[in-house]
Amino acid sequence: MNLLRRSKETRTVGRFTSNGHDAAAWLDLDMPRDDETRPRKRERQQRSPGTLLLLAAALLLLVLAVAQGYVSWRAQYGFIFAAKHTGLASALEALGLDTGAVIFALLGLAHARMGHPARIERTLNVACALGSGAMNVLAADLASPRSVAVYTLPAVLYACASDRLIATAGHAAGVPETSVWRWIGTGLLYLLRTALAAPSTLAGLRRWVLAAAPVPGPDGAAEEPYVPPVSKKARLLELYAKHPNHGRRDRVSAVAAELAPLAGLQPGTARTYLYAAVDGSES
Repeated sequence: MNLLRRSKETRTVGRFTSNGHDAAAWLDLDMPRDDETRPRKRERQQRSPGTLLLLAAALLLLVLAVAQGYVSWRAQYGFIFAAKHTGLASALEALGLDTGAVIFALLGLAHARMGHPARIERTLNVACALGSGAMNVLAADLASPRSVAVYTLPAVLYACASDRLIATAGHAAGVPETSVWRWIGTGLLYLLRTALAAPSTLAGLRRWVLAAAPVPGPDGAAEEPYVPPVSKKARLLELYAKHPNHGRRDRVSAVAAELAPLAGLQPGTARTYLYAAVDGSES
């Protein structure tokens, strides 16, 4: 016999004969159905796009970090041992930069998976990798471009691969792009601009620094940047409006002598402007 599907699971526990007909004895158990207790297949199979590829890239990066780290360690160990002549200390120091790069890469991945930009971790990861590359260059034959390339390639390859993996993991978690390489490219572009037009570049840098770090005023508040007026007269009248003796005709001569140097005017010219301003306000 067909039973209607219920919200609770119905299980057959035996059969019996009634009036010559077989009937199924069932027990209505007070428990949820299997499809309510088990995760739905669709939910189990639901993953973010590219999750498996991201996992594969992370495993390959781990292999790359071990392989390139060993190559870098051998180069740095030989260079440091030649300077220190101590095996254990040289071996531990040669591990420093590469180990730091891996630590910062793991922290960057953790931040990316949590939905944070991880700017500091990505910057330190690339800095450690480039520092390791610089140490490798010191062990190379600087007169041979081939030797420099061979000693530099492991660190540069790791820096590129690890930073792009962190960026991709951040994209999967909805983090906007904050590539360290874009900052480096911008810095190199401004270095090139400085070489081509140093005065204007340095002047713009000065304005940017002064605007970003204003000098605090006496009360602890940041002092607003002063915008020069159009003319010397306007500057004089602006200073006069803030003066304690503003509007007092009997003090015009003294105030004019005080404010004229600040406005770049002669005292007589400043006195004429102030008398005109006071007389105009009184009328």
